[in-house]
Amino acid sequence: MGQYTLGRSKDEFQALARAEDLQVSGGTAIVYAGTLANASVSGATGSLSLMTPRDNVTPVKLEGAVRITDSATLTLGNGVDTTLADLTAASRGSVWLNSNNSCAGTSNCEYRVNSLLLNDGDVYLSAQTAAPATTNGIYNTLTTSELSGSGNFYLHTNVAGSRGDQLVVHNNATGNFKIFVQDTGVSPQSDEAMTLVNTGGGDASFTLGNTGGFVDLGTYEYVLKATATATGT
Repeated sequence: MGQYTLGRSKDEFQALARAEDLQVSGGTAIVYAGTLANASVSGATGSLSLMTPRDNVTPVKLEGAVRITDSATLTLGNGVDTTLADLTAASRGSVWLNSNNSCAGTSNCEYRVNSLLLNDGDVYLSAQTAAPATTNGIYNTLTTSELSGSGNFYLHTNVAGSRGDQLVVHNNATGNFKIFVQDTGVSPQSDEAMTLVNTGGGDASFTLGNTGGFVDLGTYEYVLKATATATGT
């Protein structure tokens, strides 16, 4: 229990701060600057947050094995470097992508992890404070080299505006996953498709978790459909 902070001071040397093998059980850990290597967070009140870097010279990095279990949460601000992180979310552990307005625009905010393993875990490609029907024009792309296990992904879309969160797996994806989609509800002008998940291969199964198995867009009802391409599905 309690709270742990890394790189809280605005001193430039805080960018060199480093912590390893952090264990949080029912407490709170916040990383403002520096590098955290290997972490385990557990318990319904357990949380680990990596904040959006204050400037371009104050990196915030998460790397190594990171386990989020037993209803604990991991929150990643945009700009956090997680390219060397191997994430595991298990037993209702959850990962939240918490982008702010600095990432708004025509392109998605980018998050990258080395690998992602779900074992009854959840990944929310949106901020915890995002309104259910809109993300104020902010959408996220989560990219990983490998995906395995079973769990849920929660995405926001604006089909009418051809915008939405996206999951990208460069290599193989294996396991069974549900995709829950919350759209703005604005009816699109046509029935064009939108890519939500793109994989490089593997036998993973993705099904729509929404009630009724479709997303209600007013004029249209959208379903999830797998399409084989030269580079994946």
